[in-house]
Amino acid sequence: MEVFEIMKAVMIQLCDPFKSIKEQPYQFAVWWLVANVLGLAGIWLPLLILYFSKKPVYTTFQNIVNAGSLASFCVVVLAEGVASNLVARKKGSSITAIGIRALFSIIAFIFVLIPVGVMIAQHVSDEGSNVSIRFQLFLTAIAIVLSSYLYCFRFPAWGEKDVDSIRDQEDNEVRELTEKAEIQKADDEGVKL
Repeated sequence: MEVFEIMKAVMIQLCDPFKSIKEQPYQFAVWWLVANVLGLAGIWLPLLILYFSKKPVYTTFQNIVNAGSLASFCVVVLAEGVASNLVARKKGSSITAIGIRALFSIIAFIFVLIPVGVMIAQHVSDEGSNVSIRFQLFLTAIAIVLSSYLYCFRFPAWGEKDVDSIRDQEDNEVRELTEKAEIQKADDEGVKL
């Protein structure tokens, strides 16, 4: 039972970054559409042109994927996520948030090596394509999900407070204590303070 409770607490902490999307859903939607739809334009735009020109699409799709378009998209979208985490503003007040941010940045950095390996495997072989297109589509889907999760770390909405809000909170606490001290001139037994 204790292991279940620990896993539940970990899952709650891992889901906390999604509060950033909840607070700014339109900003996330714009980012997602630009990053993924425009980022994949090198794939869907030629296929769309061929489709309306009544030319074969699938063979061109295979050639585009085997040329490394999906793999290079994965590298770029994940690199953008890692870079944005390295320069994120208003971060650093929550040890848990720092740990989750670091963990997923490292996972993304390591995951980038897989599409790089795919590109190398595609172009080193004399026989042509060695990596299946389904596998490359699967890698792309994982990269999109991981980069979307990394997006959540840009804003401190999920447990990280900026320095100004921490300072304001501490100032308010000091002000409240000062007011209480002025009101209470004696303790409960009547001894002057």
